[in-house]
Amino acid sequence: MNFKTAWVIPTLNRPKDIERLFNSYLKQTVKPDKVIIIDGSKNDETKKVCEKFQARIENLIYEYTTKLGSVTQRLLALKYLKDIDYALFLDDDFELNDNAFEILLEKIKTLPPKTCLELNFKTISYGSEIQKLGSSKFFNFFKKIFFLPHESTEKKVLPSGGNTWLNEYELILTDELKEVGWLSGCCMFLPVKPLLEKPNYYFNEDLQRFSGYALGEDVYLSVQLAKEGYKFYRVMNAWGIHHKTPSARPDLEKLMAAKVYNLRQIYKVKNKNNLDFLFYFLSIIGNFLLALFTSLLTKSSGSIKGFFKGLN
Repeated sequence: MNFKTAWVIPTLNRPKDIERLFNSYLKQTVKPDKVIIIDGSKNDETKKVCEKFQARIENLIYEYTTKLGSVTQRLLALKYLKDIDYALFLDDDFELNDNAFEILLEKIKTLPPKTCLELNFKTISYGSEIQKLGSSKFFNFFKKIFFLPHESTEKKVLPSGGNTWLNEYELILTDELKEVGWLSGCCMFLPVKPLLEKPNYYFNEDLQRFSGYALGEDVYLSVQLAKEGYKFYRVMNAWGIHHKTPSARPDLEKLMAAKVYNLRQIYKVKNKNNLDFLFYFLSIIGNFLLALFTSLLTKSSGSIKGFFKGLN
């Protein structure tokens, strides 16, 4: 069975990242039928990169938009996917190994129709010291106690609406599929048909109300797909690097506001039992303590302000 495929890449002020991603495209042993760039940058540097690669990337589609937010930009890309079966949604700071897309494509051909995949990946973080501290073992344990998003040996959606993820700083390659509870937005391979049928059901623009930064939009989308019967797997031998560039990320106030608000939106749509509200309430307490500690550490009230802003 032959599928028509596309890569969808929303971007904002990251021309060097786009160039690195394009270079990884050129090395792919199998290439998609389309590459779609939705650019919200403040200047034309990303457009120039696209023009530079236009002759070497078949069916490269570039669209500029003043509408910011990765969710909105992915929605804008859907009109180019009407003849596409599967789309690989990528962050602009992602880089694929040479045969990653070929492995992904061959794997999806062997699986049931209601299957979504993601690449295996390693993260290289260029974040601030406070962001690095937030990923420490102590804070990971703190987040675990309060059912906040944290690193674990499983990748799943928590009763609170939070989520766990696998160790992103160690790349383990095996010839297997690993079932996961949600898909990472930096490299998720999705069937296009359901997205075209109910675009706003899967892509919730309200998650980017704080400065266009849609924290947790991939968990939200995964929850909605799971309710429709879709299964998720990580292809362990199809891999890439997520460079996690800090540019275009919001300040601590907006980041905390997004964490609190978006957790609530995910909790609202997930399947729940009678006890889940207790876990959600516990996560609110945890986020308040996290905001308080961050404000004390940075000597700024930004995180506390963000916490209360996210509750509204």
